Amino acid sequence: TYFVLTFSIQGEEPNSDDTACDPCAAGKYQPEQGKETCLLCGVGTITATTGRDTCDPCEQVSYVNMLVTG
Repeated sequence: TYFVLTFSIQGEEPNSDDTACDPCAAGKYQPEQGKETCLLCGVGTITATTGRDTCDPCEQVSYVNMLVTG
């Protein structure tokens, strides 16, 4: 018996059978290397793309802005 160890970089997590790493899904992030799972972005933040190591602040859009920019 042997074990395959994967070491994920920032923005990734090991896949389900620990043979490779997958990028964090949109809405999740991982700022550290070697962690088991990606983290959910907190309230008021988001990742719009996969493989992120940080979350971005959500853009505040007002109804007035929507009327002006259409």
